[in-house]
Amino acid sequence: MSVTVYDGGTVTKDPDASRVYTMDWTADIGAAGISTSTWIIAPADAGLTADNASIVSGLKMTSVRLIGGTLGRSYTVTNRIVTNASPTETEDATVTVLIRAQ
Repeated sequence: MSVTVYDGGTVTKDPDASRVYTMDWTADIGAAGISTSTWIIAPADAGLTADNASIVSGLKMTSVRLIGGTLGRSYTVTNRIVTNASPTETEDATVTVLIRAQ
């Protein structure tokens, strides 16, 4: 089950959970689509990791699976996209991931 996240939002994740998060870019990129998507985690302490990143839903949404995380720590997770518009545009959206036992 995927959780939709939004720029500036906060989500809580259990350190033992592996969950897919989806970022909806529809309102931000207009008629353009997404050509590349990169997920950046800070701090990069190897506690929280990302895999299975993809572009989904008609090139308007991105997703990533977040795994692990250090209990009690907060992470900043940024999704950086490049659009397929001409000229291309680069956009960032950031969420805070709180690692708490659930």
